[in-house]
Amino acid sequence: MTLYADTSVLVSSISPDDHTPRARRWLAGSPRLIVSGWTVAELGAVVRRQVRVGRLDRDSVAMAETALQAIVDQPGAFRPVVAADVVEAGHLVRRYEPLRAPDALHLAVALRLGFPIVTFDTGLAEAAEQAGIGAVTP
Repeated sequence: MTLYADTSVLVSSISPDDHTPRARRWLAGSPRLIVSGWTVAELGAVVRRQVRVGRLDRDSVAMAETALQAIVDQPGAFRPVVAADVVEAGHLVRRYEPLRAPDALHLAVALRLGFPIVTFDTGLAEAAEQAGIGAVTP
């Protein structure tokens, strides 16, 4: 099954948190993932912020960038965000309160592409289920 990757799963795989063991085990199973330009941008921002606050070191950043690039390099795995996704995200934040704008953009891309979302974010998972696309939590 192909899944659209929310940033939360990728972040948990590299930055220690309560979900890290599950994220690493799940990703070790080599699931077929789709990521968007938004996933790449958001992951980069989160990783850099965690370096600034001392939660990650530069070696971890390099590992994260290598892992993300391995996903992006898979044929068909990288999908751009299009203008219609941004417009749809605006509708989704109103429809699925309290969905945040970054998560609404992930949901809009997943809806357009027709792939369920893999996420640790319960609000995003609930919105994905209600929108009919489905969600997977590792």
